[in-house]
Amino acid sequence: SIDDQMVRTDSFSEPTPYEEVRDFFHFVDNYIDDLDMAAESLAGDLRIGEQDGIAAMAEHLEKRHGVRVASSGEGSETLRRYDGKARVLYLSPYLDSASRAFQLAFQIAALERRTEVDAIIARAGFRTAEAGDICRIGLRNYFAGALVLPYGRFLAAAKEVRHDIELLAARFGASLEQVAHRLSTLQRPGH
Repeated sequence: SIDDQMVRTDSFSEPTPYEEVRDFFHFVDNYIDDLDMAAESLAGDLRIGEQDGIAAMAEHLEKRHGVRVASSGEGSETLRRYDGKARVLYLSPYLDSASRAFQLAFQIAALERRTEVDAIIARAGFRTAEAGDICRIGLRNYFAGALVLPYGRFLAAAKEVRHDIELLAARFGASLEQVAHRLSTLQRPGH
């Protein structure tokens, strides 16, 4: 870390917003209890891991928020775009199912977890608004990952299939990379 800072023009300059956010997630051991528990609760309500998670999340967005999911159209380079006025979440038709599920979960986080995310950012005491904005994205990503791969259900399924990554990916509609990452973090604090 000191070597990185020595390369900068000032010997000991302030950390960049990205570094602040990286350090925040490191400091909390990449575990945010409020978001993890909220995601797990919602995953239970939506029966994530028991049924098609994409359909369940899309239905949840429509019923709870009046948000319709639509294709952004062929040729569009945008992976996702939310039109709050029209209440439409546009997703690229080229997204694989794991990415599609993650984008739906991210939108749920943006709509439902604003209060918790803002409180976490306020407690973090970032130096700049930019660091807060970067962290907001990170916290929404965190919630999305916890919704797609809810801790309790995922842990039980991992034991049931003896940590078979491909079976877990199929059951939860996640990518192999997402499953491998979640497996590496199965020892949640306090458990």
